[in-house]
Amino acid sequence: MPVKKAERSDAICAEIALLMGEERKRLKLSKNKVAYLTGLNQSTVSRLENYHENPTMDSLLRVADVLKVNLGDVIKQAIRNVERGRR
Repeated sequence: MPVKKAERSDAICAEIALLMGEERKRLKLSKNKVAYLTGLNQSTVSRLENYHENPTMDSLLRVADVLKVNLGDVIKQAIRNVERGRR
């Protein structure tokens, strides 16, 4: 049975959150530090990483900037991971 568009979209968003969290940890940055550097609340960073709600594009771009990652590349990787069945 094919995956519904909404399910695929949710899976990609969750994968983006996972990839951003992995990169933060790889850089040994705390959520508090990322929050401070982005100007976001720590709870916003936590919700973004745990995919409790859809983050705004602004939030994603701020975090990507702090992590020194290209958000477009993260999205592409998330799509590849979902298509390969990582999640």
